[in-house]
Amino acid sequence: MHSLMPCSLSFRKMVTRLLDKSLVICPLSFVAIPRQPFILHASPVCSSFSKLSLLNGKRESEEDINAAIATAKAIEVLRPQWFTLENAVGYRQSESYQIIVTALNRCSYYFDSQEIDMVNFGVPQNRSRLILVAGLGKLSSIIPSTTSIKGWGNCLEGLILTQPELLLQQQEKAILLANLAGHFNTAIVQRVGVCKRGKDKASLRRESEPCWAITKAMFRDSKGSSRGGITYWDNLSKKAYKLPMRAVARIGGFPDWYDLPDREAIAGSIIGLSVPPLFAGQLFSHLLSIAGGSS
Repeated sequence: MHSLMPCSLSFRKMVTRLLDKSLVICPLSFVAIPRQPFILHASPVCSSFSKLSLLNGKRESEEDINAAIATAKAIEVLRPQWFTLENAVGYRQSESYQIIVTALNRCSYYFDSQEIDMVNFGVPQNRSRLILVAGLGKLSSIIPSTTSIKGWGNCLEGLILTQPELLLQQQEKAILLANLAGHFNTAIVQRVGVCKRGKDKASLRRESEPCWAITKAMFRDSKGSSRGGITYWDNLSKKAYKLPMRAVARIGGFPDWYDLPDREAIAGSIIGLSVPPLFAGQLFSHLLSIAGGSS
């Protein structure tokens, strides 16, 4: 796999198809796939390991286990110079994770896994993920983190707000509480996925703050129907708008040249399921620099 490929939904679909076909591909030892690639990346489906799934008592599925077995087989057969894994933080306590780690140990890889918040790498979004990096040489660090935390405010630069919205009751409460806490000019307000456990207000972030974690569920429900997305609130004019999808993509760490689908539910799913490309580029460039320094 190409080391600098953006880890978007299309990339994840390709990986998922590879893993879902494990009963066919594994016995054939991953025929037609080049051996000893520079990097092999895996982002198994994370729905069983999210915080919400853990709260709801959702258990690791047979599909999760099969995906881990296929990933372990790929490591053993392809023997990449580097292997990287991304998933929800809860994945580290799973049987699937142990299957992959066992394969890494069996193949004499050095590896480290950490909980990483993408906000520490220039992504204007609090998105905590488990990142594992394995290599054939000793690792000094997974990746040097940046120190500057960015707010979402600059993600609207050059964009026009064209879709007015009516606020939901939870959003109105969030805006009222924010105004009581102090003056602000603009904010984004969570429209769906509001936690019902102990609070009934939506999450609100001022322009200088990073966005909360963007998820597929904000744009598309379990039946594939479109959902509300993210609301932009102008506190001076007291008007609400739907946040443009290009702004959402920027918050997700996507470059402007990335071509999003016209259907917002699909575009939002891509962003909500992705490894932020801004982070992925830094990670893979870091591994390239290590390889260059050791050559």
